[in-house]
Amino acid sequence: MFISSSKFNINIKKFLTRLFIYLIIMSVLTCCVNYLYIKKFHTLDDTDKFKNIPSEIKICNFGSSHGQCAFNYENIRGLTCFNFSLSNQYLSYDLRLLKYYYNNLARGGIAFIVISYQSLFGKPETEGDSFLSKNKSYYKFLDAKYIKLYEPLTAFYVKYFPSLTASEGLLKTILRQHKARGFYENWLKTAEKIDLNKDALSKYNAQIIKHKLDLNGRRIYNQEEIDALYEMIKLLKAKNITPVLITTPFLNEYVETVRKNSPEFFDEFYNLINKICADTGVKYYDYSCDERFQDEHERLKLFRDADHLNKAGAAKFTEIIFKEIINKN
Repeated sequence: MFISSSKFNINIKKFLTRLFIYLIIMSVLTCCVNYLYIKKFHTLDDTDKFKNIPSEIKICNFGSSHGQCAFNYENIRGLTCFNFSLSNQYLSYDLRLLKYYYNNLARGGIAFIVISYQSLFGKPETEGDSFLSKNKSYYKFLDAKYIKLYEPLTAFYVKYFPSLTASEGLLKTILRQHKARGFYENWLKTAEKIDLNKDALSKYNAQIIKHKLDLNGRRIYNQEEIDALYEMIKLLKAKNITPVLITTPFLNEYVETVRKNSPEFFDEFYNLINKICADTGVKYYDYSCDERFQDEHERLKLFRDADHLNKAGAAKFTEIIFKEIINKN
């Protein structure tokens, strides 16, 4: 059947017009979803603090969520302080942050490097289930050369359309009535209504067991993270900054769950710490079982869960380390 060129052209124009309208609709919808996502979720990972990072930082800390929750510099006067810790941050990323913000650190200062039970053991971070999802947060403030497995397309999405890099169920999450809790809101919570034994067991499985043992059940020493710690110490000393290794307070339920289920863990953990201290000359302070955070009437008001201090607990802990470590150095 013959179709005239004029009719063919009309059909093409209709098709292109419809395609253009569909593209406009999809673009508008994408922008709306993106706006709602940014409005509701952009501060959840605590990376906004890197937008206005100060210079001449005299006191700082690195580490995972244990460091993120344990240091509260709000009441410190006369010293510039900064918390470089982020949730689930590995020492190898602590090292990258240290290199990137090296010039922001003042000579003669003190840098706390938080060593949690999971810090030095396990498979490489890039092999973890949630690595790609977590890694996106670093695109917001680090240069490309400091980001693991950097992808330019991901960088574009994170900067301009972060909703496109979000997980499945995005619309369902956005349409929920309650506001999503960010770091600060969670930091204000207390452990008073938590089943601490259940929470401690969950943390034990995630931090001591999952991806931490080989096929024979032996603990995996993560050489990348151990090497990163040595390099951090070397860089800090080169700038006359005192590196201090520290483990933050935990509730007894968490420590005893680890002790009950993996009693050999503590020998492996402390033997490795002692070797690093002997090799480098740095000091290590262990507050994991500090009795000042175990008072029966106060302890649940100082923690948000079994192994993280809340804002009040962090204020107490920061006051303690200023008296016992910083003022003496």
